[in-house]
Amino acid sequence: MRSEFNTMLQGTEALAWLADQGWSAEPLSKDVRVYADIIWSPTFTLGRLWNSPMRLTVNPGACAPGLTFMTFILTGTVHLQSRILSRVLAPGDFYVHGPADPVTISSEKSHARLFFGVPSARFAGTRWEALISTAVSTAEGAYWPILQAGVMASLNERPSSEGREESYKSWKKGIEHLIFAASSTPLLPISPSQARHPMFERAAQLISANARDPDFSTTELALALNCSKSQLHRIFEHTGAAAGTRLRQTRLQIALDLLDGTASSASDIRRVAPLSGFRSARALRRLINGPGSKESLPMTSLATETVESKSKEDFEITA
Repeated sequence: MRSEFNTMLQGTEALAWLADQGWSAEPLSKDVRVYADIIWSPTFTLGRLWNSPMRLTVNPGACAPGLTFMTFILTGTVHLQSRILSRVLAPGDFYVHGPADPVTISSEKSHARLFFGVPSARFAGTRWEALISTAVSTAEGAYWPILQAGVMASLNERPSSEGREESYKSWKKGIEHLIFAASSTPLLPISPSQARHPMFERAAQLISANARDPDFSTTELALALNCSKSQLHRIFEHTGAAAGTRLRQTRLQIALDLLDGTASSASDIRRVAPLSGFRSARALRRLINGPGSKESLPMTSLATETVESKSKEDFEITA
């Protein structure tokens, strides 16, 4: 098993590292940065990756020929292009692709994602066998936040197989079972006309324009759109996340940009919180650190906030 934790690279070093992973990168900004934590073996891979704006062509067959990958969007909006579909993905969406299915993902802003590599043979003879061709769905249900929190905790605690073969195998099997449970929704390509509400662009613009105002909430958003709360839910339904989640994610991204994506002191958090729309430094710190995390990376902040927690107070964070 190979692992890389706290990988923080810039410029040509970042591009070279991505190439070593089998990812061909085309930067879309002058500031090229990558932050990553990865656990890799020929039969199992999981990791989290945050990168600056770029176009990435992922060819899993180049470095993991026996694995099928599931990738969950944590923050930012990305465009997915494969041989069978083209779609814009938002936080809460995930896509699946096999070793013979290179995909290109691009984003004009920084974004983060979780990814898992599971042996393709695990899909044979099951209803999951069709997933080896690229497919897209939305992460919903109770298992997704459990999986997300479990993977974040695993990457924070850095599990090792050295001297712990049996416990490592049990941990690996448990993560695999959670992956299949969390992705149990139908994986069918969704056309843009089905996926996007006609008022979504206007709603997203209002959130971007007002996110820095701590008094701006989903109530003000609904008033500006002249719609009810139930209508507002339908506007964001295709993203897999509620309007409130989108607002928190936008504020978080503003804060991360102000912090320049680096580990931050308490004074940095206090300075940035009011500038990014948070009512308190504590609210921002909880998002940046995630539940139980010991270190701050851009993607560790997303352990509970990517998918709406459906009225579960444990996962609901008020900005």
